[in-house]
Amino acid sequence: MEFSARLLDFPVRAAAVAAFLADLKAKGIGDIASLQAVIGDTALWNDLRGFWLDREWVRPAPHSPIHLFPGDRFDSNLTLREFCGEDRETPASNDDFAY
Repeated sequence: MEFSARLLDFPVRAAAVAAFLADLKAKGIGDIASLQAVIGDTALWNDLRGFWLDREWVRPAPHSPIHLFPGDRFDSNLTLREFCGEDRETPASNDDFAY
């Protein structure tokens, strides 16, 4: 995806997405307010959110516009790089954030 480098090449953005993914895995809910603030780019956020929704990895929380739930196709084995739009075949570097 065109936007994956715009996320992964910026450690603060990558860390924010990693924390969001960790919350989805551990808590079953993710707060998008802080994620949007860290990303700081509306077009990038819309691309990322659309990517997740298209794959059914997330779904809007019915009770709150600032939360997302794991979607029907959410996989707890998703990596940060996959969640940021890289293909599974793309070799991972050692700079992945672990949460």
